[in-house]
Amino acid sequence: MASFVVAKFSDDDSADRFTSDAVLDELPSTDTDEAFRTSELPLPPAPLHPEPEPEPVVEIAPEPDVISVRREARVERGDSLARIFAKHDIPAREVQRLVASKPLGPRLTSIFPGHEFTFTFADEVLVKLEYSPGPLETLEFERVGDDFVGREVIQQPDRMTAYKHGKIDHSLFVASQRAGLDDALTMRLAQMFQWDIDFVLDIRSGDEFYVLYEELYLGDEFIGHGDILAAEFVNQGQSYRAVRYAGDTGEPGYFAPDGKSVRKAFLRAPVEFSRISSNFNLRRLHPIYKTRRPHRGTD
Repeated sequence: MASFVVAKFSDDDSADRFTSDAVLDELPSTDTDEAFRTSELPLPPAPLHPEPEPEPVVEIAPEPDVISVRREARVERGDSLARIFAKHDIPAREVQRLVASKPLGPRLTSIFPGHEFTFTFADEVLVKLEYSPGPLETLEFERVGDDFVGREVIQQPDRMTAYKHGKIDHSLFVASQRAGLDDALTMRLAQMFQWDIDFVLDIRSGDEFYVLYEELYLGDEFIGHGDILAAEFVNQGQSYRAVRYAGDTGEPGYFAPDGKSVRKAFLRAPVEFSRISSNFNLRRLHPIYKTRRPHRGTD
């Protein structure tokens, strides 16, 4: 509803013309006007959801830093698990807890020179043990309360194909070493052809071998030889070949080019071939006395 006010101004009352008080006097009085004039306007209604008072700030003291220390140990000849732990001031009861943890704990009792341990301590307490029996396998034991829980970590290496050729003028192992093969791979090469060749008596100067095999790497680090993929051995002019193949069963084996397995009913040699340290030689130079003494057998 709108109200209109008509104010009449006379020429004679010029002093009172169009003043604020004059206009307000002409308007009808209301409660709101009176409150407005006396500055007693009603307070705004209270909010339906009052804001909660801020909670007091509680300062939490920071926890002290836990000092973590790692130590490494390599198994030396004559070492035992107890001796290694004692060198690092680890109580004997910790050894017992680790060995008792199933199923991996008992493997800690079969350590050999070259195996590696890594200990992790927190405030001088053993919290983790890493045992590496080889470059691809690690057993990790972590503390849970007073006990340890173990797990096995297997790394998959990169496999690179390599090829070597060697010619025998003294022995298979000497020729293999010159070609860059280690003794373990040479043994596997001999075992591939042990049904056809007696590596104790049949080897002659001039024999040759060709090997296609895998080299294993972790990153850029060479860690060893993998499987022999194919090989040829020429003994006294006769060539023998074998290729690695996994059939339907998934079990790998070695087969000749005609598809037949190189395994036969009988071995060519009467005993399993092993590293020859000394050949039959009537003019052998004795390694200790440095004199010519005949060696009438093969070691």
